[in-house]
Amino acid sequence: MLIQKKRIRNIDNYIANFDGREIYIAHPLPDTKKTDSIGFSSKRGLGEEVLPKLMGPITRFNSIGKSVPDKKAPKETAYRQISWTRKQWVGGGDTQEVTDTREIEYKRYKRIFTPPPSIELKIVENLQGEKLVISPKLTLLDNNKELVTHCVNLFLEVFGLCEPVDDQLNTIIKSESIKLNWNLLPPGQHPWDEIGSQIISAINIRSKSNAAVVEGRLELINGRKPDFVAVGHAGFQGYVVFGFTKSNVFVLESSQCNNATYIFDSDWQQLSQLSKAEILDANLHKGRIIHKNSWQAEIVKFLP
Repeated sequence: MLIQKKRIRNIDNYIANFDGREIYIAHPLPDTKKTDSIGFSSKRGLGEEVLPKLMGPITRFNSIGKSVPDKKAPKETAYRQISWTRKQWVGGGDTQEVTDTREIEYKRYKRIFTPPPSIELKIVENLQGEKLVISPKLTLLDNNKELVTHCVNLFLEVFGLCEPVDDQLNTIIKSESIKLNWNLLPPGQHPWDEIGSQIISAINIRSKSNAAVVEGRLELINGRKPDFVAVGHAGFQGYVVFGFTKSNVFVLESSQCNNATYIFDSDWQQLSQLSKAEILDANLHKGRIIHKNSWQAEIVKFLP
């Protein structure tokens, strides 16, 4: 059944009999301009798999998750960092501009966080030689309806229409996955003056007022001379990995100013194959450092 709407709410109106069958949500491979906007490479090769870029509320939730205030709970103390530029007297009646990082403390309702589903789209080919973009395999069970609904809405936001496809081998031919969520920058150690502009351009910092704070964190980590740097692509945009392979330390930094830095000790090849939800899972990281004034003192404890 072809589904063509902006968004659906009741999956039972579109897929009958949640009886344990396995399906995919699918759409014919669109033109190059559209696949570029999703995050696929210009080659559009079989097996390419990517977390789609942010296009609207569904792709945003799919990539970042969401949080809502819990107004029944007492308020908690939170912090945000800003860059503050001021005039400072230097003598002789002259002044100069000085930029500081300031931490602002405020009260807010505790957040109830829903982790991102992190559904990745994949290019495959059917027996007729037609290329398709498909979701991961979905099992039609009652307790899985929310995920199936999300996948349909994800396709509707990205493509405008989609179709459930069954799991028979004469319908879908599986392809080996080729992850596209990370771009490795030129290997080797590079000073910030050489590599900084590439990183800042790739992560696309949204808040100009916080750009100096974010850049300062990235520059400090890069100053410890990592063996490689990888920047997030598509739905991973805004994340940077600094790898210190000899020390088995991998630092995942976010361009969102009021987020956190994650420290991993797993192999980079393994880390790069994980979904965003798996990467941010509390059971996988070695350390988590909140973005506040104590960040610099904490991060150097992990760096070689």
